[in-house]
Amino acid sequence: LPSVCLHECVWDITLALVRTTHHLSQTSSDQELGPSELGKDQKGKVVTMLMHHSKNTEQKQWEETLMLTLNGATKVLRAHLLAMMPLEGWPQAWAQLMEIVGNVLGLGRKGLSSAGA
Repeated sequence: LPSVCLHECVWDITLALVRTTHHLSQTSSDQELGPSELGKDQKGKVVTMLMHHSKNTEQKQWEETLMLTLNGATKVLRAHLLAMMPLEGWPQAWAQLMEIVGNVLGLGRKGLSSAGA
């Protein structure tokens, strides 16, 4: 990839997505969500969606999203690391990413810790 495309892909998309999902996983509610009403069936009976206990808060849902985001970012970084290292701003971008990964690992949550490692 040309360096301009690589910079945009990594800085403006991938790292921005990691920063955003990390922020949302840290600031979202940890209150349990009740069943969500999906609508009504043909007889007018309310149809609800039950949620598994492992995903029953906004925080748990954002943590799952962060895990998927970190896994995807890892693939992008592995594929293009050598091309990114000489780009302007790389040390700062790497430091930001390592700060997020360190924070994720420090939380001690099994699913997130495996994504951050």
